[in-house]
Amino acid sequence: MTDRQREILRHALGLDRGGVAYRDHYCASPSSLDYDDCEALVAGGLMERRIGAYSIYFVTTNGRQALLGGPDVASVNRGGAETRNAVIESATIARDERGYLTAWIYLEYGGASQGFGGFALYLPKSFANHSLESVAGHFVYRVLETVGVDQWSDLPGRTIRAKTDHLRVYAIGHIVKDSWFDPQDELAKVGKAP
Repeated sequence: MTDRQREILRHALGLDRGGVAYRDHYCASPSSLDYDDCEALVAGGLMERRIGAYSIYFVTTNGRQALLGGPDVASVNRGGAETRNAVIESATIARDERGYLTAWIYLEYGGASQGFGGFALYLPKSFANHSLESVAGHFVYRVLETVGVDQWSDLPGRTIRAKTDHLRVYAIGHIVKDSWFDPQDELAKVGKAP
C-alpha cells in the first residue's frame, strides 16, 4: 500500500480529522487524481466500490486491518460494543461535499466525541443511481438546493421567493436564480404526491 492509498483509507474513515473513525466513504470520479489509487485499493480487496456520478468507495474489513494493523474496527465495536451515555453536541442534515444528502449527530461522552451517521440518504438527479424512493430525503435535499445552502442549519435568515396565496405556500424559489421547488408538482410526476 502506498502512502497516498493509506491517506485515502484514513480519510474514508474520518481518521484524518481527530483520530476517531466516524464515517466510511470516499468519493472519486474517473477524472480525479485519486481514482487510480482507489481502484488499486479495490483490486487489493481493501475497498469496495459503488457507482453513481462519482464512484463511492467503502473500506473493507481487510482495508481496516491493513490500515490499523489489528482486528477489524467494525467487528470489534459490534462484537464488544458497550452501552454509554452520551450528549448530542450537534446535529446536521447537509449536502455532503460530494453532492448527496447525509445526516450526522455528534456525540460527547465526557472527554471524547464521535459522529454517528454519514449514510447517503438521498442521491440527487446528478447520480446515475438516482430514484425518488425517499420523499423526505427529496424534500430536504431540494429545499437545500433551491435556497443555495448545504446545511439545514444555514436556512434561517436566508431570503427566498415564495409562490403563495392566503391559504399556503405552494413553492419556494432562490432569491436570484430561476430555481423553484414545488413539492406537490415534483412528487406528482413520480406518483408520490400527498
